Amino acid sequence: MACMKRREVARTWAASLIVGVLGCDPPKLKPTEPTQRAGGLVSQIKDKTQQIVTAAEMKDLHLFMDAASAVEGRLPTAEIVRQSVMKENPQLARLLQDGHIVLTGIRQREGIWAYEKDAPEKGGWIVDQSGPRQVSADEFRRLLRP
Repeated sequence: MACMKRREVARTWAASLIVGVLGCDPPKLKPTEPTQRAGGLVSQIKDKTQQIVTAAEMKDLHLFMDAASAVEGRLPTAEIVRQSVMKENPQLARLLQDGHIVLTGIRQREGIWAYEKDAPEKGGWIVDQSGPRQVSADEFRRLLRP
């Protein structure tokens, strides 16, 4: 009996610690469709994990495109990037194929080379000559203008 009580206290303490560290707030909206997410701790962890993966893959994409542009003097076409990435980096290839990362197709070094799909509306990751970075939606629109 005492052992069960200690486990319950330990679980409560661990849950409180996780909530305190991650700052888990109640969901902002209640889902009305089965495909909507309610938020909470699991959603926050999944979102944070996706941000970390996206940041790492954006860095790899920048390194590849920067090296390729050093050889040719201009950026490779979007098709060449996709073909090369399929061989070298399957995770990045999946993100490109799923549309999570969008290649702009720009050939000159000035401008946005690639961006996270939600960047135009919500802000997010972009890749440009200076490397991968996060921008607001307003900054994205300003940078995308010719």
